[in-house]
Amino acid sequence: MTNPDALRIGVVEFPNTRPLADFLPEILPNARIILDIPSRLAKKLDAGELDVALLSSIELLRRPEYGFVPGMGICSDGPAGSALLFTRIDPREVKQVALDGASLSTAMMTRIVFAEYWRTTPHYTTRLSPLRDRFQSVDAVLTIGYPGLVVNDPTVRKIDMGETWKAYCNLPFIYALWIVRPEIDAAALEEPFAEAKRRGLEERERIARDCAEKNGSPYAVYHTHFFQNIRYDVGERELAGMKFFFEKGEKYLSEQ
Repeated sequence: MTNPDALRIGVVEFPNTRPLADFLPEILPNARIILDIPSRLAKKLDAGELDVALLSSIELLRRPEYGFVPGMGICSDGPAGSALLFTRIDPREVKQVALDGASLSTAMMTRIVFAEYWRTTPHYTTRLSPLRDRFQSVDAVLTIGYPGLVVNDPTVRKIDMGETWKAYCNLPFIYALWIVRPEIDAAALEEPFAEAKRRGLEERERIARDCAEKNGSPYAVYHTHFFQNIRYDVGERELAGMKFFFEKGEKYLSEQ
């Protein structure tokens, strides 16, 4: 039987993970919280160095033996605010795209949207900081998280990929879930992780102010992000969106 207080928990230090993760050390004081970038957390989970990690939902497609803690995740049902495609041309004319390596789920969603919605198949490269390159060698740049939130360039078209996904299939999108190894009882983690989420959602205003102060950005940017864009409940519609995402993503998985 899984003991939640003995868990090794992987967390990404992104602002939008904080309502799910900030209170875990108080609720599970003996658990080990390991902070790292998503790609290394995925490798640690695969190697058995972690029991559960807040990872891109696509890990469930890549590793179907994994499970996930029910009822919670990082989602949007329309604009996400922080999953953004920047381009100076119509997306149907894009030939080269730089993908942000921070989120494999959003990268895959972008591939699907280009192929199935915009009906074009550009060439993709993956970079950890694509905004540094701007448009020197590509036509479009996908960014995840804080960097894109504060871009304010009137010469560049900003396309919210959460909003575009909703226009494409009229379903929400799950960006990340608490993903667990096969030997972990995901249901046993629901109560403490749900309590952490409940307390985190109550503290969203404080978290937004803290993020704004740390990043030197307007508070309103983070308030909108936490209260209007990102959702943390996973229900039937979100799961239907994930099922649709996996069905479409299967044929593009080998390209990542």
